[in-house]
Parts: sequence; C-alpha cells; structure tokens
Amino acid sequence: MTSVQKLPEVAKAKDTSKREIKVYRLFYPQIAVIIASGTKDRVEAVAINSVISGSSHPARVVFAMKKEAAILPIVRERRSFSVNWMDSRFVKSVDFLGFQREGNPKDKIKAAGLTWLPGNTTGTPMVSEAAATLECSLDQVFPLDDSDLVVGRVVSTRASGDFSEYWRFKTYKPLIYFGAAPGKKVGRYVLFPYRR
Repeated sequence: MTSVQKLPEVAKAKDTSKREIKVYRLFYPQIAVIIASGTKDRVEAVAINSVISGSSHPARVVFAMKKEAAILPIVRERRSFSVNWMDSRFVKSVDFLGFQREGNPKDKIKAAGLTWLPGNTTGTPMVSEAAATLECSLDQVFPLDDSDLVVGRVVSTRASGDFSEYWRFKTYKPLIYFGAAPGKKVGRYVLFPYRR
C-alpha cells in the first residue's frame, strides 16, 4: 500500500504563509511562454507559466494573470493576444518580461531584445523568435480573486519545423520555469538538456 502525504491546509485568503506558497509550488515546473498584445502606441508583453489548452473544437487557450498586469487593459481593448513558446536560448528575454525591474518601455518585446510581427488575423504582436505562436481573439475574462482568467479563441498558428503533430525536441529546447524565491524578483529556470 502506498502512503500518501497529507498536505497542510491552505491558509486563509490574504495570508501569504509558507503553507499557501507550498501548495502553489505543486504546479511547478511549467513551460514559460510570452503573452503579447498591443495598440498603435504600445506593445505589452509578459512571461507567464499558467497557460493551458481550453478546448479543441474550436481551439481555445486559457491563462491566469494578476489583475494589475499592465497587459490586461490592452488585451481587453484590442480583444486579441498571442501566446509565444520560447526556446531556452532566450532565457534572459523571458526573465526580463517576467520580472521587469525598471522603466516602462513603449515596446516591451523590443526592450527584451526580441522582435515581433503583426498577426495575420488580428494584427496582435507575435514574437518573431518564438518556436511556436498562437494568435488569439479574446472570448472572455473571468475575475478570480487576485487574478483574472483569460479565455481566447485561436485564429492562427505558427510553429517551427521541429513541430509535427508533437514536438520532436531536435531544435526546440523549451524554457522550463520552476518559480521565483518568495520575496525575490528573480526567476529560476531549467534549460532543457540536449537530447540525441
């Protein structure tokens, strides 16, 4: 018989005790992606790790983001965003977008040392260097306590030659994020090991 470790109860809301953080950490590691959106005056982008497939028919994507994220008003205004899977070569750019430390550049993708092109359907910024990108139109935003749950419909896709029904991992080496130390604005990443 297998023994099951009992997890501590989650602390009450607004209590950022170590018990609550431990439960949250069960979701790591995850693949880091960049969410991007923009207006004619501003390009916002942020690195996140809470993105999932919402449905297959039609294809939808879902992600959670803190309510105060600067990108959320732009996603709502433009009603579009992109999801960009980045190779581990771009760890510094992804870290910058996950933990921007200073300034408020008008083009966050450029400030992170990356480039972008407009999506074919919505015109939303898509990271040129991404191994794969989903261009999405916004369906709904659901408020969830300290975060918002964003649901989008996939309107176009782009992937490198390393993807053919599944990732082959010959050239794409995903950037695996396993959290930031509590109280510190620094990310911790695992660079995908080379596999033959």
